[in-house]
Amino acid sequence: MDVTTANFAESLPAIKEALNGADFIAFDTEFTGQNMTSQLSFHRFDSLERRYQKMRIAADSFIVIQVGVAALAWDPDTLSYQAKTFNFSILPRPLGERDPCYVTQVSSAIFLTKNGFDFNKLYRSGISYIRKDLVNEGGKHAICTESTGNEVSILSHANQRLLGELETSLETWLQGDEKKTQVPCKPHLMKKFCHELCSLFRGRLAVSQVGANIEARRLKSKASRTNQSNQDRRDRDRDRG
Repeated sequence: MDVTTANFAESLPAIKEALNGADFIAFDTEFTGQNMTSQLSFHRFDSLERRYQKMRIAADSFIVIQVGVAALAWDPDTLSYQAKTFNFSILPRPLGERDPCYVTQVSSAIFLTKNGFDFNKLYRSGISYIRKDLVNEGGKHAICTESTGNEVSILSHANQRLLGELETSLETWLQGDEKKTQVPCKPHLMKKFCHELCSLFRGRLAVSQVGANIEARRLKSKASRTNQSNQDRRDRDRDRG
């Protein structure tokens, strides 16, 4: 059975039943590639450790785009194993600010296509997923990212807390009358925090970097701007009179 977003929900009970009733389960995966360089190709004289390291590098370099699962249960009537198979087309999709990138090896793509793999179906209705280590169980900033050189990493829990504290502080500050305020920020977090705060306080604050600080300036509401505009017009009319 091919399982995609189109039939995942309705297929789930049958999948669970097959897995729970299985005597053993076998699975297979299809990756977007096998090896990044010829040096990582398997060799008959590889030691177990060397072979494992090559496979590990490949697993880290490419993504899984299909998982095949076979649930086998012994049938005493036929004295044989009965198999129920499921093929899951999976694809990490954009979520919030995360737009996943991955590597594809041309020879692997050609091999998969020649053997009937449907890339159109994968991109059209592949089941979306996200790695467990990218999920913050309770945080709305689970998919915030911070730049570290040329790499992008998930905002650490400590920095998520800093961002949350800064948000709370600015919410409290907004209850007052000051037009602007500045708060210190670590240089490597400056750009990201400014971006996040602009999004969080859209229409209420203008956020920018000033030296080693983040500066937040209060924006007037539409009603306030209208009232100010009306007052300015009245002042001009009075001056003319």
